[in-house]
Order: sequence, then C-alpha cells, then structure tokens
Amino acid sequence: MLSILIPVYNYNCSALVRSLQQQCDACQIAFEILIGNDASTLFLEEINALRSVPGAQVLSVKQNVGRSKMRNLLADNATYHTLLFMDCDADVSENPSYIANYLPYMGKTDCCVVGGTHTHPTLNLPDYRLNYTYDKLRESQNHRKGQFTTFQFLIDKDLFNQVRFDEGITTYGFEDSFFGYQIAQLSPIAYINNPLIHKGMRSNKAYLAKIDELCATLVQLYASEQKSTLLQVSKLARYVHYLYSLRLHGLVAHWFKAHKNHLVQNLCSPTPHLRNLDLYKLGTACSLL
Repeated sequence: MLSILIPVYNYNCSALVRSLQQQCDACQIAFEILIGNDASTLFLEEINALRSVPGAQVLSVKQNVGRSKMRNLLADNATYHTLLFMDCDADVSENPSYIANYLPYMGKTDCCVVGGTHTHPTLNLPDYRLNYTYDKLRESQNHRKGQFTTFQFLIDKDLFNQVRFDEGITTYGFEDSFFGYQIAQLSPIAYINNPLIHKGMRSNKAYLAKIDELCATLVQLYASEQKSTLLQVSKLARYVHYLYSLRLHGLVAHWFKAHKNHLVQNLCSPTPHLRNLDLYKLGTACSLL
C-alpha cells in the first residue's frame, strides 16, 4: 500500500526508519521503506544495519548520483503505488500520527500531498543560527503559502512518472521547484498540517557554501533552455533577469564585491538578518553571470 522512499548521503537515519516502521505496523498497512544510499562514506554501518528492520531495504550505488536521480531510482524500485518521499534528516518523533494522517490520501490517483516542515527550538545553536533562522522564518512559512517542497510529500506513482525529477540538474538547487511546478500543471497539490522536524542543520559557513552552489545552479539554468521554467519558479531568478535585462548586473556584482565581507559577518553572527541573505544571493548570482 505504501512505499516510503528515503535518499541518504552521509547521514544516520536509523531513528527515522525505525519510527516509521513502528507507525506503519500500528496502522496495519502493507508497506516498505526503501533507503537509497547514494555512495555514502560515513555511517555505513548504521545504514547497512537498516536491512534488519522489518519492511526496510537498502539500495546502494557505487558512485554519487545526486538527489534527482536517486529519487527516480527509488520510485522505479517501489512496489506500491503510493509513494512517500522524505529527506533523511527528517524527524518523526514528535508526530506519532504521521503515517495515520496520510491514510485518507493513500491509494488515490492524481494525488500529491505536502505535509510541511517544523523547526525545533533545540536546534537554535549559534554555529547553526543562519540555517535555523531561514528554516523557521521562510521554509516553515512556505508551506502555509502553498509552496512545494521535497522535504516530505506523498504522491501517486503514476502521477510521479508523468514528471519525475530532472536528472539534468546535477548540482544543488531547483530540482524540487521544477518538480513541484510541473506537478501543479497536472494536478492540484494539497497542503496539510502533518509536519516533520528538519534536523539537518548546516553550520553558518556550510550553509553559505550551499547558497554559492545554489546560485551557480541558477546561472547554469538561466543560460539553458530551461530558463523560462526557472523564471516561473524562482523569485531570485526573476530579480537577476530584471537586472540583467537592464545591464545592471555588473553594478550589483561590483557592489557585492565591496560589501561581501560585511554581509558574511552578519550572516555568521548570532543575529543574522535574512534581508542580508537575500542580498548575498543576488550579489553572488550577478557575480557569476
């Protein structure tokens, strides 16, 4: 009845998998949990030990294939037609009715349901303050605004296969936005209150490194045939496009070079301002054009 699909890269998701297995058993449903080990080099013992969890399987690849291809691979190997995708750094412990809350949607065709994200106060640590602040003030609020996320969502397999994740996007960013946009063209997406906690906080410097990668992906897509879709799904891309069309991107890049250190200093401080993060993204993207 339910295939739970969890891509994993260098993360110990043992607690998540065991909690999901217990909830599925309690709901008395047929289920499987497929863990996609994307060539991890860490936590291999913990990942392989999940083979002993009833209903769980570990699918491993020898070379890192990225999030899009791994998600497609897991869907291809799923036995059931209701797919529940989730990131490996999710935590279900504070939502004991998580699986039960999805039961009314299981087995429905043309079904896509997003459960939401919750940021736990215990993760509010100084070295991770930027990631925490963004998750709390932006990511958690996006669900209320009807903005799709791949952190955790339920979808009918036939609907999934009409779109699938774009394996041409091999670097970080936008594969989730593209997927959600294309699904929405085929079927309404339901947003329900069934959140999981996002535990995988990145350090301030690691988070900014991911932002750099995101901006590089944006510029790559902007120069490709996928530009029109990018402009539909990304407000940042639309700002970049506006500046580029007015030939002002160079001026923004020059400003960013002069002020980057100041922005980084604030973003890595105990009180990061998300407006500065927006400026950091815009300046980085314009610098790469």
